[in-house]
Amino acid sequence: NYYKNAEGEEIYQTKQAYPMHTLRTKGGGGMAEQARLVKIENDREITKENDSRFLFEYQRAILLELKDKGVLSEIQYRYAEEKLKKQWKQF
Repeated sequence: NYYKNAEGEEIYQTKQAYPMHTLRTKGGGGMAEQARLVKIENDREITKENDSRFLFEYQRAILLELKDKGVLSEIQYRYAEEKLKKQWKQF
């Protein structure tokens, strides 16, 4: 599996670490564009001490996705979200 990076160099990839997402324009046909990670800036460890709001929103987004996919019922989602809110307030 070869692909070209931003500089046009061919890169061999043994396995895909994360699935690629396809972007399409609304109502448009034509070619699909694939999203990919190009660069990481300010790479640092995310911790509860420094990034509690980010972690809360990230976990909440995961719960919402699980609810949208039907893995969690509305009641399960609300229960988990309340527990998450309580954890965030205690921190």
